Amino acid sequence: PEPMVELSSEPEFEPGLEPAAEPIVESPVVIEPERERPSPDEAAPDDSDTAAVELIWALPPAASGPGLVILSDSGKLDETSRHVVERLSNAGFLTLGVEVPGLGDGADSQSVGMAIDAAIGRILRHPVIRGDEVGLVGFGLGAGAALWYSTIDTRVTAVVSFAGRMPWRDVLAQYEKSNADYLGHYGALDPSVDPQFATDLE
Repeated sequence: PEPMVELSSEPEFEPGLEPAAEPIVESPVVIEPERERPSPDEAAPDDSDTAAVELIWALPPAASGPGLVILSDSGKLDETSRHVVERLSNAGFLTLGVEVPGLGDGADSQSVGMAIDAAIGRILRHPVIRGDEVGLVGFGLGAGAALWYSTIDTRVTAVVSFAGRMPWRDVLAQYEKSNADYLGHYGALDPSVDPQFATDLE
């Protein structure tokens, strides 16, 4: 699929949108991954592995909706994460904000991949999910992790990247293996964005 990258100096979200409902907050939660994909070439760890993470859920106004997993720049859940989760649920998605421990603080791709895999498994088991595929929405390092992870998990069929940059210097996203469509938003004046990274994605 053809990715699309937009360069813009304007903010992507307009303030003032009221959420459809208060999100359900679970903290902390132990998720047992259904399938673990630390890398395309490594065997999955023992099934006894679990990932302890915090989650923020928000249900769509309708009886069901497609699933989205939200990944923040720091890997932590904050007010921005809450706002994004609420806004996207109001647009009709079953939305899950997930903590990714260590993202930006030296966590390797295996542990980050396990956390994302666990979150996807959890959202696909939710009773109001529509379909058996999910989208990833990421910011900064979270977007970079989403871009990479989409290339090793065919359940991911869409990725939206806001100023995405790869968390690891030695890990490359092999987009030819992906089952996803891509939309990238990169600020022309954002000093944290590597213009070459955006060009390569396009």
